[in-house]
Amino acid sequence: MSKRNETRYAEALDAMANGADDEEIRRTYGFAPYVIKALRATLADRGPKW
Repeated sequence: MSKRNETRYAEALDAMANGADDEEIRRTYGFAPYVIKALRATLADRGPKW
């Protein structure tokens, strides 16, 4: 994965953690629904921030 994609994924995860919905992520980052679903699963696996 390129550094650019890693950055976009990290930004999208941060936006999701801050309350962005799937449609907002799709519009902002252009991710397909299956990518958004995978990112949500990744976010759920992280657990809470301390």
